[in-house]
Amino acid sequence: DGGAGTGGTARLVSTAGSTGQLTLPSLTVTANGIGGSGGFAALGSNGNGGDGGGGTAAAQLADGAFSLGPVIIDADGIGGDGVVGGEGSGGSAQFNLIDTTGPSGARDLDALSLYASGVGGLGSSGTVAASDAGSVGLDIEVANAAAALVVDGDFEALSRGSRAAAGSGFNGEVTGALFRVNGDATIDTARDATMAATSTMFVTGAFDSQSRSFTETGLLSAYDS
Repeated sequence: DGGAGTGGTARLVSTAGSTGQLTLPSLTVTANGIGGSGGFAALGSNGNGGDGGGGTAAAQLADGAFSLGPVIIDADGIGGDGVVGGEGSGGSAQFNLIDTTGPSGARDLDALSLYASGVGGLGSSGTVAASDAGSVGLDIEVANAAAALVVDGDFEALSRGSRAAAGSGFNGEVTGALFRVNGDATIDTARDATMAATSTMFVTGAFDSQSRSFTETGLLSAYDS
């Protein structure tokens, strides 16, 4: 049988009081868990796929300035293929920008993608194994409107699965300054979605949300919905 794959913990952290400038053409923080394939036996039975469980992937930024290309925070759990496919369980994917002493400059991203889905492996009969949605989080607490976070392209937060435990698959908070998405925004989870925006989340493109329930307080604006 295929072995189980478990994602660990992967973080990019800038500590409180940071004053530098971070510039990268792209950023990917990955804590995937990928189950092994079942394998084939010359004599006897072929193997089953291993389970895959996502870990914790996070970007935790504070105070400093940054200009980043596409940002991907990925904690998917992917089951392996086999006679019986392995199950997949999404982990936790987080993007946090929390100022404490005040920002030192502008912040912008080309795009922002948060992934914490479970993907079941494929069985030899064509049946896909069960999967569990994980959780994604967005926490934007900016101390100065001049350093508001801008995503130049699209924003997406995905935590899908064939099973959905109680609780939130997406939890968002925006406070202190506008959070602007100059492309489309997608929130897609098999679980609940919550958004608390005491400052506006403004989407210039289309906004699409698919979830078991969506609870929003505050200010959410989409130009093309």
